[in-house]
Amino acid sequence: LKKLLPKTAKKKKIIAYMPLHRYRNAGCSYLQLLDLKRLTELLGTEYIILFMPEGRSRKDIPEEYFRLDRVFFLEGKMTIREQLMAADIIVGDYRHTFFESALLSKPIYCTAADYGKVERESQVYYPFTEVRPGPIVGDADQLAAMIREADSYDCEWREKFRERYLGNCRGDAAEQLIRYLEAEMENGTGKGGTGCAI
Repeated sequence: LKKLLPKTAKKKKIIAYMPLHRYRNAGCSYLQLLDLKRLTELLGTEYIILFMPEGRSRKDIPEEYFRLDRVFFLEGKMTIREQLMAADIIVGDYRHTFFESALLSKPIYCTAADYGKVERESQVYYPFTEVRPGPIVGDADQLAAMIREADSYDCEWREKFRERYLGNCRGDAAEQLIRYLEAEMENGTGKGGTGCAI
């Protein structure tokens, strides 16, 4: 990340922002964005934003968003997960990688104030208020106020979400798989006499 950002961005707190297209139906979608110009003004020079819209969203985003001083668009240079790892604070709404970020134990804020509308117009399995991994914010002003208090972030919603949906994600899946395969090979229970069960 250090190689991709200018010197003026070094030693700043990093906010990862990842909005998702909303869908009214198969032929109609729209993008709801934070006012990033307002957010950077409110937060000042202490923060930078890694802006991660969906690829198909680019045409719907005001060009000025890609010219803001403390907003960086690193598509093709870093993966979403790499940017999430580098971030200090994570902001998003309905993307699956946003929910996965609960594993990182970082402050999470949900820009999903339109959840009622999304629930009515989309196919959702759970009410958003029951599965949200963090507080819901309505606009840039409210988000900036919460970010300023991030040192005292209440992780209750994040931990509830992680326990309910990511409880088996302990970070050692590869190790568990290797142990399982080794045990199967030792026991000779694999199909076709190969010692491998898959």
